[in-house]
Amino acid sequence: AELVKKEFKGKFVLVDCWATWCKYCIAEFPFYEKHHAFMKENNIALLFVSFDKPPTDKGWTSMVIRKNVEGSHILAGGKLESDLLAVTGIKAGAPLPLPRYLLVGPDGKVLSSDFERPSSPQFLDRLKAFVQQYKTDKPITSNTK
Repeated sequence: AELVKKEFKGKFVLVDCWATWCKYCIAEFPFYEKHHAFMKENNIALLFVSFDKPPTDKGWTSMVIRKNVEGSHILAGGKLESDLLAVTGIKAGAPLPLPRYLLVGPDGKVLSSDFERPSSPQFLDRLKAFVQQYKTDKPITSNTK
């Protein structure tokens, strides 16, 4: 949460938790193109967090380049991984189910710790709803789905 507050201050941030060995994660990448214009217009940043561990941790950057995945990218370390587990309510030490998507508001608060996949028919509607709530100064409530 601190990373998002510091690096993406004032923006919505969609956090995509993925790994190179997760075929479902990789299959979602092309769907961001469909939502690119809306996300750009509404100041929504993409943060991709790779959960690769040795020996696959070396291949995540080449995967990003090969798949032309636009956004910010980081490899999850111990602190970031434990912070994400805490935010999602998953027991420490348990693996984070991948793919996993989180939506963080411009104030740095987690709005959804289990956001829809980009391929979901509800993805854009839910994103629009959060943005609209923020623009109309209605309180944005956190949820787990």
